[in-house]
Amino acid sequence: MKRIFLCLGVVALLSAGGAEAKLKLPALISDHMVLQKGKPTVWGWADPGQPVTVALGNNSQVTQADDQGKWKVSLNVPRNGGPYLLTVSSSQEAVTVQDVLVGEVWLGSGQSNMEFAMKTSSDAGTEIPAANFPKIRLFTAARVASFTPLDDVQGSWKVCAPDTIGDFSAVAYHFGKELQKALKNPPVGLIVSAWGGSAAEAWTPRPVLEKDPAFTSLIDQWDHNDSQIKTWKTGDDFELRVSDIVFIPKDPKDKAVTVLAKAGGEGWGGNWTTSAKPDCQAAVTLDGKAALGDGPAVKFFGYMKGGGWGGLATNLSTQNVDVSRFEAIELYVMGKGKYRLTLGQPSIADYDYYATADTFDAPTTWTKMRFDIDKLKQGGWGAPKPFTPDAISTLNFPVQVPYWPDIVAACYDGMAAPLTSYAIRGVLWYQGESNTGRPGQYHQLLSDMIGGWREAWGSKFPFLVIQLPNYMAVQDNPSESGWAELREAQLETSKTVPNTGLVTTIDLGEANNIHPKDKTDVGHRAALVALGTAYHRNVVFSGPSFVSALAKGGKMVLKFANAKGLAAKGGGPLKGFALAGDDQKFYWADGVIQGNTITLSSAQVPDPKIVRYAWADNPVCNLTNSAGLPASPFQYSFPLKPGPKAADDGIPPPP
Repeated sequence: MKRIFLCLGVVALLSAGGAEAKLKLPALISDHMVLQKGKPTVWGWADPGQPVTVALGNNSQVTQADDQGKWKVSLNVPRNGGPYLLTVSSSQEAVTVQDVLVGEVWLGSGQSNMEFAMKTSSDAGTEIPAANFPKIRLFTAARVASFTPLDDVQGSWKVCAPDTIGDFSAVAYHFGKELQKALKNPPVGLIVSAWGGSAAEAWTPRPVLEKDPAFTSLIDQWDHNDSQIKTWKTGDDFELRVSDIVFIPKDPKDKAVTVLAKAGGEGWGGNWTTSAKPDCQAAVTLDGKAALGDGPAVKFFGYMKGGGWGGLATNLSTQNVDVSRFEAIELYVMGKGKYRLTLGQPSIADYDYYATADTFDAPTTWTKMRFDIDKLKQGGWGAPKPFTPDAISTLNFPVQVPYWPDIVAACYDGMAAPLTSYAIRGVLWYQGESNTGRPGQYHQLLSDMIGGWREAWGSKFPFLVIQLPNYMAVQDNPSESGWAELREAQLETSKTVPNTGLVTTIDLGEANNIHPKDKTDVGHRAALVALGTAYHRNVVFSGPSFVSALAKGGKMVLKFANAKGLAAKGGGPLKGFALAGDDQKFYWADGVIQGNTITLSSAQVPDPKIVRYAWADNPVCNLTNSAGLPASPFQYSFPLKPGPKAADDGIPPPP
């Protein structure tokens, strides 16, 4: 943007009055931006009472800054076009925004799979060099959270090119590229405001949560936790002492390995290091005696604020080592604060560490602790993963303090509220992993969040939900699954909240990677849903959709919509269906396709009452239609006879 003083008279006036002009635009109103065609809003700040003129091409609007210095205008730009100059002027100065396009603007939000960068996607080698799309513009909002709504974000618009696309969201890029192609090359603006690990309540406006009694506990977790509040405001002291760390072998005849407190001697490690976020502090010393013997203990201490990070670490050896022959890590601990134990493994596909699933509190006196290696989880997510030989590199003790995306409304206030004046065509939402531990509340939570966003923007824009993909180990038998329940909540939201769409990705995940690298197909399917719902194009955008069920002669007959070419992908038998009777014990079912129906049966279920499809963390399922799009996971139940397990089971009643 170029700042221009209008005339010598203004300069003289400023010199005489000693005042500094205050005309300012938000980060979104900047060079290379894309405005949503229709009636986009331009806003900013100026001296209170100052008249402000906004001009884009032949369109000009005049307004006045209010007593807080804020101003806003709506422009009338019904057609795609550009590049334009946008000029904003007051009586004191003017700001010119260059290379402005008018077209389609979409907001991508959620957690790390929305953040997932092009440079780490499966097709980075071919897509990045070919990413010459000057009419696609990219804006990534920096991670900033707040306890109160902010009025601006940090970021800037980039023209899509090989040297700008690498760090941009892969899902958003493929979505925008597909949209542009299908809509005959309009300008496309892609805004990404996402935060890895964030929960849905962190993106929900607090007033929305306060209106729903179902979420009182989410708010209370913050408001009534004095320790957590103190951590955020002033920081908390922490101290961790560790000693006598030993890797215990599986074979009793094998030799245990000690992690040393200092270099030298027989064992691993010995050179301890610390890390901490810049506004926090951490240090390490060899301090006092160990819990056993006369050796020193490693002391890690400092202070940490909410949203901070830091940890104590040591290399296990000069070469990465295989720990698969060990069953546990035993050590003595004392101090104060919360911690995790992690093992760094750079070769794994996703996070570069294995973590204890839960935090531990450092006790005030030396206490022996044991951590079973086979219970460590990849990055703290999901199920334990097998260790690969010659890959473990470090032993770490990260400090655990409140994480911004755990706090209700913190991401909304810092990264969504500042966007609400910017007109958008719709939202692409990829989130849910952080809510799989409590899926029963997700349908209402997501529904409330969508309503809150639409109220804040003043628009009932389309809201597209990317359903969670398959992840973790495949189960041989039907089982319960928090991931399946959350997918059901996403499906239910798409059915009950107007102007929403579901993007099914149940076949695009990876068992050992919570961040699957195929984002091309995710973006493609999301674009199909947008074309079919937001743009009303005649395209097949959904896989087979369950409509109704009929129990007949010991079998269950299911009817589907979007069922042209209903088939088992790749041929062979249908996979992924399970039936249960009144006892709610599930067994795999055989299926026969006839037109738009599937008849299911199971020898173990003579009177089927409940059907589930693709109901697992990582289901083996293969129902598709002629467009090659997969069916969404679902469950359905007929009324059950009263029994010990037939109470409130979360299964929706028949439609």
